[in-house]
Amino acid sequence: MTTSNIPKICILMWYNDPIRNYADINYAINKIYCDKYGYDIIRSHEKMYKDRHAAWERVPLILKHIEQYDYVIWIDADAHFYVDSPGITNIIEKYSTHNFIFSGDLNNKTSGEINTGVFIVKNNPASIVFLNELAYNNDLHKKNPFPKWWDQGVVRYMYTNNILDIRQNSVTVPYGILQHFYEHELSKFELEKPFIHHSAGMKSSDRFKSSKKYYTRL
Repeated sequence: MTTSNIPKICILMWYNDPIRNYADINYAINKIYCDKYGYDIIRSHEKMYKDRHAAWERVPLILKHIEQYDYVIWIDADAHFYVDSPGITNIIEKYSTHNFIFSGDLNNKTSGEINTGVFIVKNNPASIVFLNELAYNNDLHKKNPFPKWWDQGVVRYMYTNNILDIRQNSVTVPYGILQHFYEHELSKFELEKPFIHHSAGMKSSDRFKSSKKYYTRL
């Protein structure tokens, strides 16, 4: 942990060859954002699980790097920061008493409807214990009520059952603050646009077009 008032932050991404066409573009955009605000960014292609979907790779990747930073921020490979957004420290400072800052999903009606395409983790022992349970507890993996959502389903299960007091140790900010999914939504956000555009649920070709369109504007 740093001793200054400015937290040391790292953005993490993981992706493999099948999605490099849009993931490389999003990495380039995210690096511009990180360079602007002095954050580190790390991307990995190293597979740490033998028998789980690639979406799970985010959890051991976070565990690998979290102790070198005050906060790590996971962002899916089909998502990018808006370069003209303010520093993500604005959100971190607002919720500095929480170990996890989650994002609500598109139609979230309760704080348990979490979308793990973007989330922020504070480096402390409680966070590391939670992440290890999420990553390696096979009983939790088997209990996933939403297996098609991979780690997101397990996070929701852990939140619903308040495993390791995750409700008390986290905040779920409404959809439209950390991230949003569709370009046409931007006019609906009254105060300021979200930090991140996440092409959730789109076809690979549409994800590529969306990211390329934004990147060419920079």
